[in-house]
Amino acid sequence: MNPKLSLVIYRICLYVGIAVILIVALFDTPIGKGAGIAIGAVITLAGAVQVNLFYKCPHCGQYINPRGKQPPKCPKCGKDLNW
Repeated sequence: MNPKLSLVIYRICLYVGIAVILIVALFDTPIGKGAGIAIGAVITLAGAVQVNLFYKCPHCGQYINPRGKQPPKCPKCGKDLNW
C-alpha cells in the first residue's frame, strides 16, 4: 500500500472513530452507549493498526511516525519518499 494512502486512511479512521464515540456518548442512540463506544474504538484501533503495518518507507521498510509533518526523506536510508 502507498504510504500516503495509509496515512489518509489512518486519519479518516481516527476522526470517524472519535466522532462515533462522541455522538454515542452525548446522545441516546438505538445501539446503546456500550456498543457504540466499542464500535468507535474498533474503528480507531483499525486505523492505528493499518498505519503501523503500511506507513513505511517504500525503499527500506523503515516505520515513519504518522504524527506531525511528513518528512521529505526517509529517516533511515535518506531516499525521497515522494509524497
